[in-house]
Amino acid sequence: MKRPGPAHSLAWRHHEREIQLGSRIDVVTYAQARAQRLVLSTEHAMDRRKTGLDARPQLQPKHGSSTKPLR
Repeated sequence: MKRPGPAHSLAWRHHEREIQLGSRIDVVTYAQARAQRLVLSTEHAMDRRKTGLDARPQLQPKHGSSTKPLR
């Protein structure tokens, strides 16, 4: 059987590189998706504090008090 030539060696190196880059792209995509989920969950938590069950009670002005802002 004939041994593989230089073209085969070059093709094999490119094939290995594609495998390495492909796995790296998957890892980067996973990290980006994870970071995006963290940002969205943080924004959701902030919205919940404003309007949901975690909302802080808004202080209502007493009757007869001024509603003008202080300077």
